[in-house]
Order: sequence, then structure tokens, then C-alpha cells
Amino acid sequence: MLIYQCESEGSLKVAAITFAYKNAEIIHLLKERGQNLSDNCNCTQETLKEVDKRIDSLKEDKFEELAQPASAFVTFQTSFGFNTAMKYMKSTKNFFKRYSPNKNHQIFGVHPIVKKAPEPSNIIWESYSVSQRTARIRSLKTYLFMLFVYALVFFGFWKLYGYPTDFVRCFTVKIDCNEVYQVFTD
Repeated sequence: MLIYQCESEGSLKVAAITFAYKNAEIIHLLKERGQNLSDNCNCTQETLKEVDKRIDSLKEDKFEELAQPASAFVTFQTSFGFNTAMKYMKSTKNFFKRYSPNKNHQIFGVHPIVKKAPEPSNIIWESYSVSQRTARIRSLKTYLFMLFVYALVFFGFWKLYGYPTDFVRCFTVKIDCNEVYQVFTD
């Protein structure tokens, strides 16, 4: 598909477009259904029918939300195509490392956030539907927990640092060097 023609560099061609959807709920239900169908599970037909009903009701209730792409991964045939697209569409990053969309472009009435994607193998697809707010709250909880553990270890070592001197004070023996000299010189 030819999108843009530049006489000096060549053409900008898209090799592939892969869409990602917010479908974590249906994936979890399908996993549950698959586990129920496995040989290791002693599930009844009623259990399978109940999971199928939940899948059907989810499809009926949230079909529009499940069918609308949450993001698109665009692969270009050349680095020129990638660089050109990033130049014209890239979102800017502010002080808080949040991307601000380019207000000149809209897709389906939404200003897209365009940035370089990570490698597909580095994406946990099941967690892809987690919002950035939830992810930041989780990371903040992790950082606070780690800070607590580091503080606990630090104060533990600080407290243990004083024990050797307390131990020595309890068991000090006063030695009279003159007596030792007399015992060994006789």
C-alpha cells in the first residue's frame, strides 16, 4: 500500500498493520473454558454451559468495545517510511513522561498517541488492556514495598552493628600485664 511518495528518498510503504484489542475478559473466559475441556479437569457439562453463557453474554453486552481496536502496530518496509511517519505523526513527551497526542491528526474521532513500539516478544498481551493509571499504581506499590524492605534491612544492619561492642563490654576481662610477666618469667 503506497501512502506517501518522496522523489528524493523513495516511497513510504506499509508492510503490515496489526491491531490490538481490549479483550482481556474474553481471553480469560476462553482460558477457563479450555481448562474445563482439558483431560485433567473433572468438569460437568453444566460447568461448560455456564462458561459458554458468560462468553455469549460478554459478546452481546460489550461487542462494540471488543470489536474496536485499542491500538495498531504499523510495520514499514523501510526505515525511511518509519522515520517519515514518526516525523509527521509522533506524539510529544512531557515532563512526566506522558505522551501528548499530535492535535493535527484524528483517527475515528480520536487524537492518536504515536510512539515507537517495543518488540512484540516484549509485550505481555494479556496485560495489554491494563490502563496506564492502574499500571502506575501497581508500580508505585512495588516501589513502596521495596523501599520498606530496604529500610528494614538498613535498620536491621544498623541495629546489629552495635551488638559486637555490647558483647565485648559484657565479657571483658581485665588483664594485669605485670602478673602475666611474673608467671612466665619464673
